[in-house]
Amino acid sequence: LSGSTAGFYPEKNIKGGQSMKKLKSKELKPLEVKVENDNVERAISTLKRRMATEGVLKTLKQKRYNVKPAIANKIKSLEAERRRRKERKMRSN
Repeated sequence: LSGSTAGFYPEKNIKGGQSMKKLKSKELKPLEVKVENDNVERAISTLKRRMATEGVLKTLKQKRYNVKPAIANKIKSLEAERRRRKERKMRSN
């Protein structure tokens, strides 16, 4: 075997036709939080908030186990229904 991985990562047809460059740029965004005035607790809470808004924790939980495509689609549709119900509830108030 040679050290080349040229054919291992195809450039097209990754997650619905995205190129590898686009896929890497989405996944590899670093989250940085600066600690100001030795306030580590505030920096940690800011980091947790940013991780939640970026969806990092949700992605980690989803990738923890291998889920069959049919089950993944079912989960996705249930989450979409939950979001729709929540949105309807917010509109009615």
